[in-house]
Amino acid sequence: MSIVKQSFISNFVGRDTYKSIKTYSIPIVIIGTCVLLFLYIITHYVHSIIISYLLNLTNGFSLLFIAYIVALITVLDIEVEMEENEAMPWQKPIKEPKPFRYKLTIIWAIVMAIMGVAALFVTNKFREQYAFECETFLVDNKSGIYHLDWDFIECETADSADKLEPMKGYKINKSYSFCKECQDWLCDAEDEKGMAHLRPD
Repeated sequence: MSIVKQSFISNFVGRDTYKSIKTYSIPIVIIGTCVLLFLYIITHYVHSIIISYLLNLTNGFSLLFIAYIVALITVLDIEVEMEENEAMPWQKPIKEPKPFRYKLTIIWAIVMAIMGVAALFVTNKFREQYAFECETFLVDNKSGIYHLDWDFIECETADSADKLEPMKGYKINKSYSFCKECQDWLCDAEDEKGMAHLRPD
């Protein structure tokens, strides 16, 4: 009989694979956390397309962020010491009931999985909001309507406006409404990449 460290995740992926993943996960989490903190802090002071591009690469449902979440879950996973019977090759392995402390690792794995999925949705919403704040719109201050600032879009509402002022998204508050014609155009182009951040909440 020997004492080994186990958790639900380590048993699920295999101990050798788990150890290998955990070795690479620590530097990934350290570097990833530093990069994300830098980006989140700078978004409060700068509205740049470059920062928006970096957020798209490192947040939401991007492969980099998913890899970061997997690495973070692996690092935060807690293994507990358990007794393991060492069966001889000709003996049938004896399955014993798992102790309560092992069952806690199952609960902790579920909690981390839920938090990881939530992080994907929250950061995806954040990067879309920041992309909106970096976008330039044409604002009709008289009617309180803002339009897409794209030359290839024909909008009769924008054409009939007395004056349109170019304005970044972060300057547009809740008192303004998105142009219905522009919104309909976005709905028709919903399959186009990079359009989601232009839709109003």
